Amino acid sequence: MKKTLKRFMALLLVLALVGCGSGSKKDSSAGLKDGNYKASKDGQNGPIEIELIVKNGEIEKAELVSESETPGLGNVAIEKILN
Repeated sequence: MKKTLKRFMALLLVLALVGCGSGSKKDSSAGLKDGNYKASKDGQNGPIEIELIVKNGEIEKAELVSESETPGLGNVAIEKILN
């Protein structure tokens, strides 16, 4: 279960970086475009929404916006991935 969740979250991050969000986009030397990116995907108990903030071509912040996973299980895994 943890492996699947990690793969899922990695996929969400990749999708967010390739343009599944909106925000100010500016070329940078690191190859990532500056801006705020949001992505949502169905989890086990409902949608999981994340937001990435890219600044100066690097991920400045990855934040869990909402989730309804099993307390003590899914949400713990998500927090470990984002931190």
